[in-house]
Amino acid sequence: MPGTRIRSADRVLDVLELLAEAPGGEASLKDLAEALGLHPTTAYHTLATLRDRGVVAQDPRSRRYRLGPRAFWLASAILGTVDLLRAARPAMRDFAARTGEAITLSVLDGEWVLGLDRVSPRNLTPGFADSPRRAPVYCTALGKVLASGLTDDRVLEILRATGMPARTERTKRTPQEFLAELVRVRAEGVAYDHEEWQAGFVCVAAPVHDFSSQIVAAVSAGGQAVRMQGEHLAEVTRALREAARAISRELGYREEAGSGARPHPAER
Repeated sequence: MPGTRIRSADRVLDVLELLAEAPGGEASLKDLAEALGLHPTTAYHTLATLRDRGVVAQDPRSRRYRLGPRAFWLASAILGTVDLLRAARPAMRDFAARTGEAITLSVLDGEWVLGLDRVSPRNLTPGFADSPRRAPVYCTALGKVLASGLTDDRVLEILRATGMPARTERTKRTPQEFLAELVRVRAEGVAYDHEEWQAGFVCVAAPVHDFSSQIVAAVSAGGQAVRMQGEHLAEVTRALREAARAISRELGYREEAGSGARPHPAER
């Protein structure tokens, strides 16, 4: 919409684009200031801010600027998400077609679970009907799986940041309860939410590993508690494990023979 652009944000993006296109990948303060039509002092403060954040680097001898390591980290994160979605979609479609249940792919975004993709049996085209949903870690199957790949210290940091307000009468109320649950999740390689996030709703989740054996995502399926129980829940769990393994293999993960779950980082 007209009038909503932020000049400082535009300036930052202009700097990054100029450095990306600069001959040899480098440019001087004077070159950047002239190209942007800025006073050298304004250009310097913009570059200094980006340098302090690691998005831009400055050669100590020539004093010329180039893209910094954090810019490449951000780009690799975007490419990693694209690769994850591409790797996950065939297995997600297969799961939905086989089980008649929807499947969701999620990652840990800071202290929250963020849904990236969803496939339902009625619509095998991936994607969310609305904006991706955020959920807490401590009371969701997805959160338990994603937290199981973290150290206990990091888990406690997350719980302190988000708190643990009760969602239902079954919600775990203390960090000690949650850490005890993670011991089981790490051993079994699967997590359940038995009406902890929403009354009358049961969910199961399984981890997705990358080539380095890290848990980088999780897949889940859920439904009404009256339906998600007994043999049907067992069948869904088996199919979900298979889907998670298939996605992990696409990302280069090789599970050791006889190993159902990866070691916790603190135990390595």
